[in-house]
This record gives sequence, structure tokens and C-alpha cells, in this order.
Amino acid sequence: MKIKYLLPVVAATLVLFGCSSAISINDKTNKGPEDNVSDSGISNDNVSNTNSSNEESSQDELPTEALSDDELNKFTELFNTFKYNGFLSEGFNNPEEINWNQVIKLGAEIFSKDCSENEMNYYLKSTSRSHLQESETLYSIKKSELEDYIKRHAGMDYIPDNKDIDWVYNKETDSFYKALFDFDFRYCYYDCISGEKKGDKYTLRLKYNPEKSVDQYSDAYYGINADRIVTFSKAGDDLVFESNKIQWDDYCVPEQTFDVNLAQYDSPVHFVTYEEDPNQAEMVLEKDGKSISRFLPSFSTDEQRYNLKKVDAVGFFDFNADGMDDVAIVGDTDNGKHLFLEAASTDEYCFTPFADFGEEEAKAIGADLTINGMKAALLGDNKDGKYTGYKDAYAQIVKVFSYANHNFRDDPNAFDLIYVDNDDIPELVVDNHGYWVSLYGFKDGHAYNIMDSWGYGAMGNYGYSYSPKNNVFYNWNTDYAGAIGYTTLFSINDEGKVVTTYWSMLINFNDIDGNEVPSEEELESTDEYSGSIKYYSSDKNMSEEEIKKEMDKYESYHFEELIGTKDYNGIMEQLKN
Repeated sequence: MKIKYLLPVVAATLVLFGCSSAISINDKTNKGPEDNVSDSGISNDNVSNTNSSNEESSQDELPTEALSDDELNKFTELFNTFKYNGFLSEGFNNPEEINWNQVIKLGAEIFSKDCSENEMNYYLKSTSRSHLQESETLYSIKKSELEDYIKRHAGMDYIPDNKDIDWVYNKETDSFYKALFDFDFRYCYYDCISGEKKGDKYTLRLKYNPEKSVDQYSDAYYGINADRIVTFSKAGDDLVFESNKIQWDDYCVPEQTFDVNLAQYDSPVHFVTYEEDPNQAEMVLEKDGKSISRFLPSFSTDEQRYNLKKVDAVGFFDFNADGMDDVAIVGDTDNGKHLFLEAASTDEYCFTPFADFGEEEAKAIGADLTINGMKAALLGDNKDGKYTGYKDAYAQIVKVFSYANHNFRDDPNAFDLIYVDNDDIPELVVDNHGYWVSLYGFKDGHAYNIMDSWGYGAMGNYGYSYSPKNNVFYNWNTDYAGAIGYTTLFSINDEGKVVTTYWSMLINFNDIDGNEVPSEEELESTDEYSGSIKYYSSDKNMSEEEIKKEMDKYESYHFEELIGTKDYNGIMEQLKN
């Protein structure tokens, strides 16, 4: 989407890295900056009143001034308001890269909670809900106010849509809506520790303060909580943002911090290692200033949990045939040297723990605790990771799951080939029976993950079924010991993703207060209650009667359990033939 600039956003005249300045903005690669004790209330006497063509040259002629302690304190107050705190959540190099979902997650001081009954009903219908929970409140943001907010603070004529923000848009009221719990209003508190200005141009360094942050789980001051260097100009009382550069390399381990090319990205990404916490090494993968994934490797035995404490080596290769480079990390723990595998994925976390190996487990698969040794064991002769068809790719997936299965020796994985949709390429089932199931497809020379370790067998989830060749899945799930039951139908879309199409909710108790949560009184009176069913669809234009008719049709199909039926040798023989 092209963005039209309405306000002239002048490039910052300060060099942010590799220079000495009044705010000590240096390119640190090992230790971070010293902690200095650390709006409209800040003076703006140097704002130029000349036209925009002369503004940049006049700014260059102005002196650079260090901010006073009073000014730093006022910026600290300002950046810890809901209006501006969201701009510190993610890095951005220019206004076009701002994540508006993060900026307005706390309402940005432009939201309202005075929603009408009609607005509430629209939101509930759009989200397929019958009511809000007791501690939830519905908030709204007028589209015009969001547009004005973005103009004033980013200089852009731009309004996010539902692909950019997770608020529900109501065309009739021209507003966005979201239900938030009280605990959603958590934020990271930052102290403005140093800063300078040149005319109306400001550059600040802000440091994470865990003691004042609301409900934060980490007291680390590096990685995702690293210092922010923020540049902006002042336009009256408004801050107009240019960039927020997160100082990822502060406190890093230089020899394990580097740029790397991964197959799934069109440009290099930056891998950063931290060992500041003596009990847990941490790694971050970032691209263009934004975090891609965070790694906190650990493993458990019957006795206790062990964390990776020191990193020896990091490597990248595709071990599960999906065309994306995965991560291998080797290092020391309190239980000896260990190797950890992290699988690339297309979800929001981008990488997820896949397997870990000690010396004995590595030896059992013909590997040692080195990157090259593990790569050779997992890939064999196929060091390039290229596959001529689904049989080769699926065989690789079966192999790595079996090698990684040392933690489940008493309950090994099972596999199967099934036909979910109506083409000639089967899907591969990987099942740890009674715990989770994964499903893979094959396209364009690589496998792709359809279901990633979907849990079942506990918490009322009875598992998953599929209708062969019809591209329909079925799931029955219960809550509150069966007082509520959910039927869900879903399918695989053209992008290889599972999408929910229809679902229903069985109220199997006397819901006197209508909040869909059974109380003791309601359960005691349930003997005289026959139950009721509500129907939902991803198509908001369908009536309940239409949804029920479609669900009845699909549920009449023949379904089979989505489980594995073959061991390693059995599935390998099937793939061979």
C-alpha cells in the first residue's frame, strides 16, 4: 500500500551509530551504556517558522543541545502514557514501518468505552460471541480520530485496516472495536536516560525499567528489552516520529552475533546472543530492527530442568524438508554439553523448539555435538535439502521426528499417509498418540506444515477426524466436564493453511444468567434442561438456519480418525512402494 505524506518528515541530522554525542549513542557490541539517572511540557523555542524548503538548511545551522534533567524527566512521563508508549514496542526505521496494532493496543488515549447496545451486539456477532466476560470492557476508536492520530504522530495519510490491526471495524459507525481485559493494560516502563535536540528535532535514549513496568515477566535490560533510540520532531504539542531503533547488540556476545542469510527471508537477518544471565543464555533473531524470534534453550529430565548457559556454536540448515532454514545451537548446561534444534515456522513466533540432544542421544543417531555432525546425521547425502517428490520429503520428516523422539521412547510417534483433499498427493500424519498430531503436505519441491502439534486427548479435546478427499476436518471438544460442547469444521485453504468454516456450541446445562459459564446452582437445576445449540460461521452473512444446514451436510460425510497407524519401518516401506 502506498502512503501519502502530509507533513514534511525531515531526516534526522544526527548519526545514530558509531559516533560520540551528548547522549552517548554508540554502537555497543558487548556492554551497554552506563545508566544515567534519568510532552508537551518541553520548550519548543527553536522551532523554525520558515517554509519547508528552507527548514532543513535552517535546522542544520542550529546548535545541538543536550537535554536538561527536567526535560528528560518530562519525556519519561510522556513516553509512559498510553498515548506514546506503544511507539516503543517495536523498532521501525521510518514511519511506514510502524506497527499500528502495537501503537494502539493500549488505546493511544483516543479510545472510548462508552459503547451503545447496538455497537456491543455488532461486535459480539462479528466475533461469534454471545457476551463479554465479567472483567472485559468493549472499547472503540473512531476511524476519523485514528486517521488524525496517525497524521499528527507519523505525518502520514493512512488508516490501518483489519489486516493490520486486530480491532473489528463497523462500517455503520465508522469505528474500530476491541474487547480488553483489565490485565491487557500492561506496558513496559522506560526511563529517558539521555537526549539532545537540534531545533525541533529530538533524539532520545530510553532504558527499560523492570521495577516500574506493569506485570512484566522479565527483568532483563537487553534483547527485546534493549534500549530504544527514538528520533522525532515536535509540531506544536505533538511528537512526529521518524524512527525507533532498538539497540539489539548492547550486552551481546560478539563472537556469536552476526548477520546470516536464511532461505525464507529475502535479505539477511541478524542473530544476537546474550549471556548476561548466568543461568540462561538468550538469543534473538531480528530483521530490519524488529524481533523475529527469541530463543531460551532448555531441556528437562525426570529430575529437573536445565538451561543453556553458554553458546559454543550456531548453525542454520533445513532439517525438516520445508524449504526454510532451521536453527541448531550447541552449548553448555549444568548437565553437560547439549545441542538444540529450533524449527522454522510460518506462524508469529517464526521458530519453535523441535528437539534436543545430549552426547548419548547424538551418538545413538550417528552424530556428535557439533553443527556439522548433526547436519550430516539428519540430512545424510542430501546436504542441499532438495527433494524430487513427496516421498523423499516425507521420508526426511519421518526420519527427523524419529531421531528427535528419544524423549518418548515408551510412546513413539506413529505415521500415516492420507488423502485429505482431492488431488494425487497424500498428506503425511505424524502422531504422538493421545498427546498431539501434526499434518504435512507437499508442493513445489518442499513439504509444508498444515497442523503443527495440535494437542488432543486432554482438556476435553477428543481428537480430530477428516473426510477423505473432501477437504473437511471435524473436532469435538468439551468444557466444564461436558457442560459445554463445541463442534468445529475446518478445511485447508489455497495457501495450505487450516481455516475454520463452521462451528457450533452446545449449552448442556441450565444457563440461568446467560453467561455460558455453569455455576453450582445452574448445574444443580440441569436435570430439567434439554440443552440448546448455537451455530456460527466465518461467513457473517449466513443465518443460523443456513449454518446448521451446511453443518448437517458436512457431518453426514464419512470421517476417519486423524491418527498415525504405522511405525517408522511401516511408513518407510509405504513410501518406498
